[in-house]
Amino acid sequence: MVCRTCGKKGDHWTSRCPYKDLAQPVETFVDKPAAAKPTSTKGAYVPPSMRAGAEQTGAEMRRRNEENSVRVTNLSEDTRAPDLLELFHTFGPVSRVYVAM
Repeated sequence: MVCRTCGKKGDHWTSRCPYKDLAQPVETFVDKPAAAKPTSTKGAYVPPSMRAGAEQTGAEMRRRNEENSVRVTNLSEDTRAPDLLELFHTFGPVSRVYVAM
């Protein structure tokens, strides 16, 4: 056995090292990265829209524009995306079609 504190072999266990008071503190052995300064001193939750660098409310939460979306349910299992494009293109431009399988 080797003491992890002083490095002596077979003399004693690490927990009972007589030289533990003379050894360097463990924190000095490892280089720690500088801790980031917290932006909030209370540790309270800050929503993404109010965090530093947020562009506008909900900008990161919404991935696509769903303002003019149409959900079609109860379709035949044989229905494919081109079928829906053909059906809806008469009403205006279709930007995206998704058929769940």
